[in-house]
Amino acid sequence: MAVSYLHPIEYGGKKLPGYRIKIYLGFNIYKEELILHIKKFH
Repeated sequence: MAVSYLHPIEYGGKKLPGYRIKIYLGFNIYKEELILHIKKFH
C-alpha cells in the first residue's frame, strides 16, 4: 500500500514547492521519484 501527499522539501537551501511523493510502507522509500523531482528543479 502506498500513500501519496503534497510535501514541500528543502534542497540546497531553497524551499521547493509542494509536489506528490509516494511513501511506500516498507523498504524502498520514494528514492527514485525524489531524485527525479530534484533533477527537475536543478
